[in-house]
Amino acid sequence: MKISIPDFSLVVLIGPTGSGKSSFARRHFCETEIISSDACRAVVSDDETDQSATSDAFELLHLTAGSRLRRRKLTVIDATSVQQRDRAELVQLARQYHALPVVLALNIDPELCHERNKDRSNRDFSADVPRKHAQALRLGLRGLKKEGFRQIQIMNSPAEVDALERFAKRQQMRWSKRGAHLLLQTRTRVLDGTLRTKFEEWYPGLVVNAPNQQPEPMQMAA
Repeated sequence: MKISIPDFSLVVLIGPTGSGKSSFARRHFCETEIISSDACRAVVSDDETDQSATSDAFELLHLTAGSRLRRRKLTVIDATSVQQRDRAELVQLARQYHALPVVLALNIDPELCHERNKDRSNRDFSADVPRKHAQALRLGLRGLKKEGFRQIQIMNSPAEVDALERFAKRQQMRWSKRGAHLLLQTRTRVLDGTLRTKFEEWYPGLVVNAPNQQPEPMQMAA
């Protein structure tokens, strides 16, 4: 299974703790493209599991994501994001910078997520945590389109997660044959030096400044 992601997108990974979001992100995206809520917690508190630092961590996450989007950089959010209110802030951020909101949902069995967490020394969570995450996620899956996500991919098992192949879809201008022909004509006239003359023929009275010539100042009416 392949998924194309435009090169200017805000990609939101959603799924319970232990669903494999971080591993998925590292496999499909560059390290600099990924903004992890755990990493942000570590930056502000020296402990990625410190839940008391969550507010500051997400302030940093949104600030960093906004800075990347302002530079038109592909940005990937690695957080649980199972609550609609959390996703709403990210969709709004994407819209603010005219990026495409994309959601990749890892809808993984919470029991498996709990087993994975038991193997991680810094994830001392009870089975209730991934279970509640999974419940919240499943309640919101049908409404992802209404939330504003333009591209949605849901993976319902580890096999589907592993089978997904991602390739970048570069955003390119699409030319018609006539458009390409006109572009070629314009380029040719630039090269042979006749474009200025043609503009003056097409638009009588229009003054086309020669290269390096400063435009004449406008005369104010008396």
